[in-house]
Amino acid sequence: MVEQRMGDGPFEQEIVQRLGLMPNLFRSAPAAPETTRQLWQFAKSAYLDAPLPALFKERLAVHLSRLAHSPYCLTRHFGFLVGLGRPAGDPACPPETIDRARRLLTRPLADPARITAALGRLEAAGSPLEIPEPGSEAEADLFEAASALFTQSDASGRSGRAIRRALGDTRFELLAGLLAYLRLAHFWTDAHPELTIDPDVRALARADPELAAYLGCSELRDDIPTPTESRSTDGVSRDHQRQRPMAIDDTAPFAMAAHQKRLLTELQHRVRNMIAVIRSIIRRTADSSESVEDFASHLEGRISALSRIQSVIMRDPLAGFDLAELIADELRAGAAREGRQVSLTGPAVRIKAKAAESIGLAMHELVTNALKYGALTVPRGFISIAWRLDERDAGRWLVIDWTETGMSGHELASDRQGFGTVLLEQMLPYEVGARVIRRFEPSGLRCEIALPADDILTD
Repeated sequence: MVEQRMGDGPFEQEIVQRLGLMPNLFRSAPAAPETTRQLWQFAKSAYLDAPLPALFKERLAVHLSRLAHSPYCLTRHFGFLVGLGRPAGDPACPPETIDRARRLLTRPLADPARITAALGRLEAAGSPLEIPEPGSEAEADLFEAASALFTQSDASGRSGRAIRRALGDTRFELLAGLLAYLRLAHFWTDAHPELTIDPDVRALARADPELAAYLGCSELRDDIPTPTESRSTDGVSRDHQRQRPMAIDDTAPFAMAAHQKRLLTELQHRVRNMIAVIRSIIRRTADSSESVEDFASHLEGRISALSRIQSVIMRDPLAGFDLAELIADELRAGAAREGRQVSLTGPAVRIKAKAAESIGLAMHELVTNALKYGALTVPRGFISIAWRLDERDAGRWLVIDWTETGMSGHELASDRQGFGTVLLEQMLPYEVGARVIRRFEPSGLRCEIALPADDILTD
């Protein structure tokens, strides 16, 4: 059987003409050249030819490649951005300086407060906006929203709606196409672990160790030629010579390695999320505690609530979490007695694992508040918890109503601004796109939590 491979023919010449060089990304499947050509066609339609500003596309590609933990994609797009090749294939687009582009590599990633604030500003847009200037606050807001959409976080549904509102339908679809291509490119590099970083970016990284660390390629070995490099008899690298076919005798080890890498990436993602949640709980608990004993008591309760949710999630992550059981668990932990002190009513719904963490913590805070300051502190106090599915804003919403009664004549702690307030008004909107309304009525606290059903409910 004759092995197929790509030479420096019309396909390679077209890529060099558009990008200014031949990236290794489009040399990564010599055994199936047509697949690589299809990848190039998608790159042209969704990335190069998408009528969005070239600098915006390239800067966004750098930002999102950091989230995807893809050293190849990050280094390649950073190279395009600083003039190693052409930004988004546009020869008329002036590249950025390395110092300016470096700022993209030091931006905080997945900060809840920043994303919540960004989504709020995008949602407040009165009419579709123009694509913002590089480095502006408006660009940062779009990057934050695109990050949540790109990583399919719990805030992705809200982020998509916010971007559509801010940019309009046409630009939203163009941006969604660009994100789809970038996700495909990241997957492609994961599926080809033999793919190496391009020589031009390798040289840039070797010359700047600090930049190499930011790009995640500080451990590159200089003595390993890339697949696009070949050595002549005089030892000189010929980067644009015909690529040698890659001979792989057994693909099973590579498939296993790719699978393990994906599992490790998912595990790292879950661990980072959990650490971020715990760190936030510790910090916020410390801010709102009046003594060490108070801090220890609140922290133990919140970590225990998180542990209860995790124990159920880990038994069957795909099954979701029954909402009634989620609420009942927190009430039982607070020794509240269903029927005498609490009632639960609503349809049977199951919450996705990621959303269950945030909603469970919200229920824990409401129960704790009722035990310390609310309806569960008085003999005739009662809590009615009801949920329903509503049609709002052209979408389905799961609405949870928490209503406390029996507090008439008792002082309400309406001016407290503790961890529970932060969780309900900031963290919950960011994590799951919730809309929260709290009112302190004479009879007690009334809290409505509206959640985008299609984003948080299992199928």
